[in-house]
Amino acid sequence: MYATGTGAMGVSAICTLRRPEMIEQIVEEKPIFRSVEQALHLAFMMEILPVMQKSQMQIMLDRLIKQRFMQETIEYRSINLSGLSPLEIRAQCAMIRGVVEHHLLKHESDAIHARYGFQVCKANGVRGVRDYCLPIMTIKGNIPTLAMAWGVYGTKRQREDLSSRRIADEFSLSQSSVTRNMKVIRDTGMILLDRGIDRLRVLFEQWNVIE
Repeated sequence: MYATGTGAMGVSAICTLRRPEMIEQIVEEKPIFRSVEQALHLAFMMEILPVMQKSQMQIMLDRLIKQRFMQETIEYRSINLSGLSPLEIRAQCAMIRGVVEHHLLKHESDAIHARYGFQVCKANGVRGVRDYCLPIMTIKGNIPTLAMAWGVYGTKRQREDLSSRRIADEFSLSQSSVTRNMKVIRDTGMILLDRGIDRLRVLFEQWNVIE
């Protein structure tokens, strides 16, 4: 169960995410987010932040965005947090993560966790996408295929350390084969991510979560 309050998200009932029909009252207020992607960025960053005052939260979010998403346009400043306390913001973000967990197919939620998650959440997502891709991969080993998946979804430093050449050298594989299999993970993961975001867009627009 998630208590969503009556803030800018506009969902004013206490809802069970496994039963969307229980979300009955939509308040005509400006949504918090401009896009699904923006909502996911904030929701998963909030999962790793400690409880803090709103001003401290904004400073920490700015720092995380600069560290991880400098090359991406998510327009954090356009997120509508007016009228929400830190606990209400955390509740809204928890609801968004719950929707990802319970309203998408597992491989779609895995792709979102691999892309937007942190720490254990991200690791589970990366493994899930790898598992989904295994039947169409020509390399089957557990450790080399996980290395390939992290070479796709890891941080910049991780991707540099897990290049196709380094993976090939480490596991005595053909670099061209590693490159092809990493492309399978990348392309399939993108398809799953797009499908999941499309499903979320329908729900979030219906619930007034995004514009």
